Amino acid sequence: MDDIWAAWVTRARTRFRESSQVEQEQRAPPTVPCTDLTLAPSCPDLASTGTFPSAELDLVHHYVNVFSKLLLLPTADPDDAAALTAEMMGMMMRSDGVKSAILASAATNKAALSRDQSYQKVALGYYDKTVEFVSSALGKLGQDEPSKDLTTAVTQLWGQDPLMDARKHVAGAINLMKLRHRGEVRASSPAPPWERVLTESVIFQAFFLAIRNPLSPDFDLDPDFFKEDNGLDRLGPLCVATTHPSPILGLPLQLYFLIAAVVRAQTLRGEERRLRLQELGDEVAYWERNIDAAAAADDSPQGFVTDAMELFVLAASLLLNRLSGQDLPDMSESGSSSHSQWQVERMLRIFQRPGAGELWKGCYLGAWPILVMGYSVHDVPHVSLVRAVLGQMMGRTGYGEFQRISEELEVLWARRPPRISDQLEPENG
Repeated sequence: MDDIWAAWVTRARTRFRESSQVEQEQRAPPTVPCTDLTLAPSCPDLASTGTFPSAELDLVHHYVNVFSKLLLLPTADPDDAAALTAEMMGMMMRSDGVKSAILASAATNKAALSRDQSYQKVALGYYDKTVEFVSSALGKLGQDEPSKDLTTAVTQLWGQDPLMDARKHVAGAINLMKLRHRGEVRASSPAPPWERVLTESVIFQAFFLAIRNPLSPDFDLDPDFFKEDNGLDRLGPLCVATTHPSPILGLPLQLYFLIAAVVRAQTLRGEERRLRLQELGDEVAYWERNIDAAAAADDSPQGFVTDAMELFVLAASLLLNRLSGQDLPDMSESGSSSHSQWQVERMLRIFQRPGAGELWKGCYLGAWPILVMGYSVHDVPHVSLVRAVLGQMMGRTGYGEFQRISEELEVLWARRPPRISDQLEPENG
C-alpha cells in the first residue's frame, strides 16, 4: 500500500505540471464560447466568514454557483445537492487539504469555461498543496480508517483535464474506499449526501476509465472491489440502492458492468471471443427490449434516466456490432454501413429533443455514448450534428473529456471522410 501511494504522489505532481504546460501551449480553445452559462448569484456571506482570502473568493463562488452543479446529474435531489454544497463548504473551512483540492478543480474548470489560462496556473499551485496534504495524511494513516478529509481531497484530483492520467488517482481512491468500508455491512438508512456523492464518484470514474477507450482499453476494474455478486453490494445505500435519485452514476450498476464487459471482450481471441460476444449480444438485446418498453414514458419525471439508459444501451449495441464484425468499417476505410444507423438515429434524436437535449449538453454523462456514436456516423449531416453537440457540451461544462473526444473523432473523420447525403437515413428499428 505504501509503495502504491508513494508512486502515486510523486507521479501526480509531475503529470499535472506536464499537462498544464501542454494545455497552455498546444490546446485550442473550446469550439463554443461559454456565453450561454448562466451564473447563480454569489453566496453573500462567504466574505464575512474570514476563512477565504479575497483572492480565493472568486474560485469559491465558482465552485458553489457553477462547478458543484456540473458535478451532479440534473436529476439529483435538490435538497441533497444543497446539503452536499454546505458540507463541502464546511470541510473547506476546517481543512486546508480539502480547500486546496476543491479550489484546484474549480480553477481548472474556470480556465476551460473562460478560456483564461491564468486560472490553470492557479490550479497548479492548489494542486501542489493538495498533493502535499495527501502525502502527509497517507504517512500518518497506519491501520486507521482514512479520514473524511483525505478521501474527499483524493476524489477531487481527477477528471477535468483529459491530458492528466487519472488512473493512478482512481486506483488510489478505490484503495481508500476499501479501507474505509472494510467489513461494513449494509445499512438500512441512506448515507449522508456527501458520502453518497463521494462513493458514486469513485465508482463512476472507475467504470468510466474502464470504458473510456473502447477500442483500446487501458484500465481494469479492481477485481476485489468490483465483484458483481458481493463486492459493491456491501456498500449498500452508498450507491444507487436507495430511494433517492442517483447523484452521479445515473445508470444501474448492472448496465455499467455489461458495458465494461463488452469493451474487455475485444481482448479475447478465437472461440473464447466468439462465445463471449454471443453471450454479450444476448444481454445487450435484453437491455434493448427494456429501453423499447420504456420509450413510452418519455414525458415522465424520470425521462432523463430513461434517456441515459437508452444512450448507453445503444452505444453498447454499436460497439458490440463493431467487435462482431457486422457493423463499422475499419477506421482507415471510407465506406459506410447501414447496420448501425438505427441506433445512431435514436441517439441523435435524444440530443436534439427540446428540453432533453439541453440537459445533455450540460452533463458529463453523455461523454461515452457520443464517443461511440462518433465512431459510427458516416453521413455529413450526422457528423455535423455530433460535432455541434460536442462543441456545446464542452462550452457549457468545461469538461476536458469532451475536447479529447472531439479531437479523437476529428482525426477519425479526416481519415475516413464522411459520405455526402441529401437526407438522413430513416430509422431501421
